[in-house]
Amino acid sequence: MSRLLFCFFVILACRWIWRLSGEAKAANRKTQSAAHANTSGLPSEQMVRCAECGVYVPISQAQYVAKHLFRCREHTYTSAQRTAAHGAATQEPH
Repeated sequence: MSRLLFCFFVILACRWIWRLSGEAKAANRKTQSAAHANTSGLPSEQMVRCAECGVYVPISQAQYVAKHLFRCREHTYTSAQRTAAHGAATQEPH
C-alpha cells in the first residue's frame, strides 16, 4: 500500500512539474512574440480600408474625400464618377 501511495505522489509531482514548465514556456513565447512584433523601431500606424477596392493602406497615405477613405487619387475619381452616374440614373424626369 505504501508503494502505491508513493507511486501516486511521484506521478502527481511529475504532472505538477510538467504543468509548471508548460506555463513557463507559454509565458516565454508571449514575451518573445511581443518583443518581435515591431522590430523596425518605427511606430505602428493605423490601417484603413479603401472604399473603392477594399485594400488596406496606412492612414497617412489614404485620400479622404466626402467622408470616405481611398487608397489613391484615381479611386476618388472613379467613386465620384460612379456616384454621379448613379445619382443621374435615379433622378426622375420632371
